[in-house]
Amino acid sequence: MNPKKHNLIFLIFLFGLSIFVGYLSILRFENSQLQFQISSDIYQNTFKEKDLEFINNIDYSFPNLNIFSMPLGAIKAKYLIEKDSLDQALKLLYDTRNHNPFLMFNEYNLADIYGRRSEIDSFNYYSRYIIQNLPNNPVHFVLYGKKLQMENKTDSVFYYFDQIDSKVKKRDPQLWKIVLAAVAADSAAIRKFNAKELALEAKSLFDDEQVNLLSDIILFSKDNIDEAMSLEPIAMKKFNEGDINESIQIFEQIIDLHPTNTNYFNGLVKVHYYSNNFTKVQQLYDEYLIRFKDIDSDMLYLFSVAIINNGNLALGCQNIDMIVSNTSFSVDKKILSACGY
Repeated sequence: MNPKKHNLIFLIFLFGLSIFVGYLSILRFENSQLQFQISSDIYQNTFKEKDLEFINNIDYSFPNLNIFSMPLGAIKAKYLIEKDSLDQALKLLYDTRNHNPFLMFNEYNLADIYGRRSEIDSFNYYSRYIIQNLPNNPVHFVLYGKKLQMENKTDSVFYYFDQIDSKVKKRDPQLWKIVLAAVAADSAAIRKFNAKELALEAKSLFDDEQVNLLSDIILFSKDNIDEAMSLEPIAMKKFNEGDINESIQIFEQIIDLHPTNTNYFNGLVKVHYYSNNFTKVQQLYDEYLIRFKDIDSDMLYLFSVAIINNGNLALGCQNIDMIVSNTSFSVDKKILSACGY
């Protein structure tokens, strides 16, 4: 072969290769930017916030996995699910099911779609499939746990809950909501599974309204929680009508029924405060510190004013200083003056 012709072919090959490598580099750069946004959405669970233009630009052909080895096709389907494009998501999940099948992310989303559509047979199939193949995955437990709850299979709920790593349990309140809800209305199950200890542990781990409510139902019974809830508006009505003593008695009854609810305790404090019973308010302040971990600014202010009116300027003004320094709460000028502002 002519050497010149050989060199020309070689140069053409190098030129083509350089273009191909450059194209791949551009794809990788664009993909890295996309991967960063996707990773953020996965971490913060903010799939709903992306628009369809962003979703349509997700290319799952190269590469087909993200930096966590999650299939990009299934991730794109997750975005579509949150946009209620369920048919499109469903097709995409089946088309890309062989992209890292060991993670079960496609099957998880299939179960999610069928659950949303109330297609119970398909939901049961895929929720069972993912828990049987990856039983220690907390996300799988949340889906399968719902199925077990519908079937009243409390033993199975606790069995799969025990499969999950204890470190993971401490990070995810959804796991506890499933297991607490499974026994909350069943006094026999509460005793069988020692659920009161479980409820106390859940409350210590999470400041979550639903976790707290389910835990309190287990600790104090659903009847007590419901009765306390029904009595609160009656207590407030008595106070507004000027029947202070009756209002106080009802609030004290409510607190006996549901002693860990701050709203009920706050109601009792306010009745005494607005009746100028500052001595009782100060006594409740001491009890509040024992019962609860935190005090909202508005309640701390009421306690502080009562304490100042009782003549304890040092403690009252110490609390006022905390309010002024750390919040934007509006403090009465007379109280500020009493504290040297």
